[in-house]
Amino acid sequence: VLVHVSTAYANCDKSEILEIVYPPPVPPNKLFEAIDWMDDVGPLFDRLRRSNPGIFSKLIPMGGDIMEEGLGLNQLDMQTICDEVSIVFHCAATVKFDEALRISVEMNVLGTQRLVALCHMIKNLL
Repeated sequence: VLVHVSTAYANCDKSEILEIVYPPPVPPNKLFEAIDWMDDVGPLFDRLRRSNPGIFSKLIPMGGDIMEEGLGLNQLDMQTICDEVSIVFHCAATVKFDEALRISVEMNVLGTQRLVALCHMIKNLL
């Protein structure tokens, strides 16, 4: 996940980058702590920070859940994604080999279908 974030930041000229975090394991205010954590990750993002010091201020976390209809997004977040996003990285999955089949199918198959449906609504998808 960190590699795709680094790649997105390095190659994005948008003023904001929307990141949906699945599933929200903590209250929304904790998502902002995750952004602060990214500033402290260390050498992984040093080159990126040097070339664009305010790059992490573009990150807008949105709580969602790949297991829910509409990806668990509220209407405002859904509209923001449809209007502002041009690239989507899908990294949500369960890779537990002992996961219940129902959960694996719900997350890995139906969750992917939900995300693809959202992508069809994105106006500027590359």
